[in-house]
Amino acid sequence: MRLFGEQGYAATSVAQIEAAAGLSPGAGGLYAHYRSKEALLRAGLEALLTPDPDLGDHEPADHPDEPALVEELEGVVRAGLARLRHDRDYNRVLVRDLRGLPDLLEMSADRELRPLHDRLEAYVSSPRFRLPDGATPRAVAAVLIGATANFWLLSDVFGSYPAGVTEEEFVAALARLAAALLTMEAS
Repeated sequence: MRLFGEQGYAATSVAQIEAAAGLSPGAGGLYAHYRSKEALLRAGLEALLTPDPDLGDHEPADHPDEPALVEELEGVVRAGLARLRHDRDYNRVLVRDLRGLPDLLEMSADRELRPLHDRLEAYVSSPRFRLPDGATPRAVAAVLIGATANFWLLSDVFGSYPAGVTEEEFVAALARLAAALLTMEAS
């Protein structure tokens, strides 16, 4: 998965995989374990798509004041960024390579993206939050995931966020924006 993440699925040869695994490059040893390079990618994705309970399981507090809500949301954003960093190779493969492998793309959506979205949607659906008219919990979850994923992706591509925003600045801004949105009176 490291090679796929660094070089891309198509650009990674079976010989490179064999060499990285300690097998004789080009001797076909990979095929003793996997029927194809795609089968190896599937196995790698399945291993990475195993939920890590330490990343992203946050429950809303009953009735926090605004500073406590911001702190709670900062934890949610940090967990999202930590998950993206933890699964760097998976995310790179997802963005760059899986469009051409629709069954693996769908597996990723089913096992990682939809459950994450559902957990965040349930979080923002808490009765303690009042969303403004037209802002559904489903859409708010998509906005929060999208902002976090975009920040991570651009930071990964460029080495740091291209506009010079630090991770701490991003976390603070997104948490404060989300807190303001989640506590707005319905109009």
